Amino acid sequence: MIILIPSYRQREADLLLQLEDVSSEVIASTVDMIKTGRASAEIIGTIANSRKPDSIILGGALYQDNGQPIGTFGELPEIEMAPMKGDGILRQRSPDGDRYDVAWLIGASPGEKYILAIRHDSSGIKPELYAFTGRIAGLVLLISAFVTVVTMVVLGVTVITPILRLRDDLIAADLATSNQQVNIDLYSQKVKRSDELGEVMKAFNQMFQHIHQEIGDRIEAEAEVRKLNGQLEQRVQQLEIEINERQRVERALRQSENELLQQTQRLELTLNQLKNTQAQLVQREKMSSLGQLVAKYMQNNHLVLPMAALVASAEKL
Repeated sequence: MIILIPSYRQREADLLLQLEDVSSEVIASTVDMIKTGRASAEIIGTIANSRKPDSIILGGALYQDNGQPIGTFGELPEIEMAPMKGDGILRQRSPDGDRYDVAWLIGASPGEKYILAIRHDSSGIKPELYAFTGRIAGLVLLISAFVTVVTMVVLGVTVITPILRLRDDLIAADLATSNQQVNIDLYSQKVKRSDELGEVMKAFNQMFQHIHQEIGDRIEAEAEVRKLNGQLEQRVQQLEIEINERQRVERALRQSENELLQQTQRLELTLNQLKNTQAQLVQREKMSSLGQLVAKYMQNNHLVLPMAALVASAEKL
């Protein structure tokens, strides 16, 4: 629209000027006839008769410089007379655009002025403007299509393709992060750009390097944790073995203590039995000795002691 409207207006003005150029011969002949002193009716008749059948001049009128009509021919112009300034020309186009009226201020001498108004057939301007508009629109469309194609090609090479490759790098980086992959080949690491997209790639590379470092640190930390877990498991197993061995020894000790206690009790019982047996044997031995002593004494002394006395003596022994 920015290109079309000014071009349309300029083309319309050029076509109207071409209509005015056709009337230049009429103006020149009118001036000549005024200079030669011809009558107004003769001037009007000469102009009307000089028109060709297919002429774009449809009619006209000659006026005094004060706007009083002198004579007309053909289709009467409908231009509104007003004081002429500047180039001394008045222009008016009908609302439907099919008629174009032009009035010129002419004169044979400085003191003798006339106004010549010519009505032109401007109906052919519309088709011409439509055709011109079509040509301009086609040219604009052609230029737009060319610019669009060139822009798409340029953007495809400079912007779209790098953006798609950067998208692929993002996907590859995401997969590498998920799989804990350290070394991957990225497009953004190979390309050096100084524009905004280059800044984005630079920021992406810095982010990926940071993530790459974190992944490496995490892998090392996980390896260290696995190593410590293995050592801890070994230590736990050793502790379990030691605990089981200690529990076994404690059980053996408790069993030994129980057995020793039982043996001690049996020994004490046996000792008590031995003591009782020893006491009985001693008593028997005493009684036997006493009996022998008494018998011997009685045999030697021929004495018979009462049984009660013998028992009392035995108890004292």
